[in-house]
Amino acid sequence: MDDFVRTEGNPEVVQFSGGEPTIHSQIIDFVKAARARGIPFVMVNTNGKRIAHDDRFLEQLAEVRPSIYFQFDGFDRETHRIIRGEPDILEEKLLALDRLASIGLNVTLVPAIERGVNDHEVGRIIDLAIKHPAIRGINFQPAFHAGRHMQHDPMQRMTIPDTGTSRDLTATRSCATSW
Repeated sequence: MDDFVRTEGNPEVVQFSGGEPTIHSQIIDFVKAARARGIPFVMVNTNGKRIAHDDRFLEQLAEVRPSIYFQFDGFDRETHRIIRGEPDILEEKLLALDRLASIGLNVTLVPAIERGVNDHEVGRIIDLAIKHPAIRGINFQPAFHAGRHMQHDPMQRMTIPDTGTSRDLTATRSCATSW
């Protein structure tokens, strides 16, 4: 981190990611180290599992106050099965969001959007973001096809502009513009 600060000068953001950073035994120390080096915006990417169940970890997050970059692909079991291989994860994710709200942390939802899998859920994701007290933004990320993802036609790949034309988005547009 010292090299990062030295090469960047005054970095504004550091994001801890890669796999699931919350399972690293020193993730809280990493957040503290970033703060100690004057980095004002410290983000932790997460699937939310540890946050949903670990009270001590939630207390530590409340102390160090990172921004949370939260994996949230939709509401349907099939979405979670296809994208994450975990069809029953929704309740755990919603619990984690509520627990983050209870300690006043800011969350950015990060849905991986896959054409024909969860593109119909974009509007519901936006509705959740508008209504949930922890959520401050959404970063739609078209699914990246590597490793465990299904076969795909690259000409049919979902793009960020495609999320704005999702078939489920029409009813949400008027609410989202005032958000």
